Amino acid sequence: MKAAVPPPHLITRLQQRIAAARGTVPSDLVLQNVRYLDVFSGAWVTTDLAIYDGIIVGVEPGRTAGRT
Repeated sequence: MKAAVPPPHLITRLQQRIAAARGTVPSDLVLQNVRYLDVFSGAWVTTDLAIYDGIIVGVEPGRTAGRT
């Protein structure tokens, strides 16, 4: 069960970004089939990239957004 999210005007920008990263609110934009270098493993990864408020908040497939 997902926790209830207060209306946007009652929470800070950081809290909104965290909610978008958790998936409780949709991201602004999802770029599909993005290829990037995972600097921890050294492997190239192809996935979806979620952006909220100009910040990358997720790098896994299946993200929702106002735009794709």
